[in-house]
Amino acid sequence: MARDRYLMGPSGGSGGSPMFAKKGTFEDTYHYFLQLPADQHIQSLEVRAGDLIDEIAIYYEHGRLAFGGDGGAKSSFKLGKGECITKVFGTYDEYVVTFGVKTSEGRSKEWGGHSKKGRLQYEYNIPPGFRVQGFFGNSGVFVDAVGVVIAEI
Repeated sequence: MARDRYLMGPSGGSGGSPMFAKKGTFEDTYHYFLQLPADQHIQSLEVRAGDLIDEIAIYYEHGRLAFGGDGGAKSSFKLGKGECITKVFGTYDEYVVTFGVKTSEGRSKEWGGHSKKGRLQYEYNIPPGFRVQGFFGNSGVFVDAVGVVIAEI
């Protein structure tokens, strides 16, 4: 049975190009999400950040999807078995300045923000019965805007 997927956002600036998996287009990335098996969950996130969010990489059981540049310090966040992302939050101006997640187990992690910019806030609370399956938006050297792809559990 096909599971529904929805987009929330994006939040951020208007620069950059539609996010893609460094090998394709935004539409390729969106179709990638649509073709993921319903039981395919995010296993971990790897974010490169400093003053701003440079790159967001999503690790699944059978692959990796990344967008943005290759600057900043790299930091990982691993999800436990059955754990899913229930909230995505942060700040932005012309770029995504901070990027954070909170999980179904109450754990959270936030990256970036060394520039002390980010005048505007974004927050995506995932409705019951759904989980974050990925992200979309615009990127170049930095992540310009970020949104959330959610899927039914």
